[in-house]
Amino acid sequence: MIYHRDFWRAIKGEQLPSIVAIALFDAAVNHGVRSAVEMLQRAAGAKPDGIIGNKTIALILDANHSALVALFLARRCRRYARIVVNDSTQNRFLLGWMNRITQLQMHLHQIAVRFSLSDWSARSHEDAA
Repeated sequence: MIYHRDFWRAIKGEQLPSIVAIALFDAAVNHGVRSAVEMLQRAAGAKPDGIIGNKTIALILDANHSALVALFLARRCRRYARIVVNDSTQNRFLLGWMNRITQLQMHLHQIAVRFSLSDWSARSHEDAA
């Protein structure tokens, strides 16, 4: 219940394409909602205000979701690398953090293939209407 209330609802997961919602949910739990949303907004080309609003949702819905998730996960990797650059004592966690991202990306791809998710690729404008 806590994950649903504090993270899933906060990221408006039910309004996002499945693959994007799962990736954002994982980031929200790991980085905090605001930071996770800002990273996704930057990846989507939205104003990074940390709030999932109508403009952000529209940009996400119109995006190639595979490319968006790949860019978003790359941003998360850079975030982890910056943590280590700023505090070398955190280096012991870097491999685990990178494994988390790699495993997430593999699982997202498997989900998309297994369930033939149409939202793994770009939506046509007819589908979005």
